[in-house]
Amino acid sequence: QIDAWNRHDVAAFAATYVDSVKLYQFPNTLLRAFTTRQQLQDFYANFFRKNPALHAEVPGRLVLGNTVVLRETVTGRADGRVVQSVVTYKIQDGRIAAVYFDYDK
Repeated sequence: QIDAWNRHDVAAFAATYVDSVKLYQFPNTLLRAFTTRQQLQDFYANFFRKNPALHAEVPGRLVLGNTVVLRETVTGRADGRVVQSVVTYKIQDGRIAAVYFDYDK
């Protein structure tokens, strides 16, 4: 998923998600709810277009059952902001079903 993100390969990136996925600001503020994988793909295609130098590094990872927690550093944003975050992924049948972002604003 991170490799696809860094290549800006929206089809490969979206393929790692279930058809209906929700993105949250930790702990439970709903940011986006996609009802189809195509919606997710379209959203991120636009995001990558607006941020062509976008790149993520993952200096830390924890896995427990169906939960994956990554420490992520995202650079290359069009606004110049470097985002340090902890991102929690809930996995269902081998794909990402929910994402919880926790980062400094």
